[in-house]
Amino acid sequence: MTDQPRRRAANGHLWRKLQGRLRRDWPEGPCMMPVCLAPSRWIDPALSFPHPWSWSADHVEPVELAPELEYVYENLRPAHLRCNQRRKPSKRGPSVDW
Repeated sequence: MTDQPRRRAANGHLWRKLQGRLRRDWPEGPCMMPVCLAPSRWIDPALSFPHPWSWSADHVEPVELAPELEYVYENLRPAHLRCNQRRKPSKRGPSVDW
């Protein structure tokens, strides 16, 4: 057995469940990333993955820096897929009050 960090399953059952809950709570609205890259901050619910401006779930505190918050609902926020993918891991507070 090696001492390598475990790889997270981004499509595991618990992750899909949390993502679905966030999607139900925030079906449409603005991207909650502090620096949104979209011409309009609004997330279009008609767009689906892998469209760059489609809805995705973002971790407020990145999993790389706070692995214990990976499956904590309060650590999630809606974001554009592109904004989420381009984000670099850094300690940031929530952009909105939950």
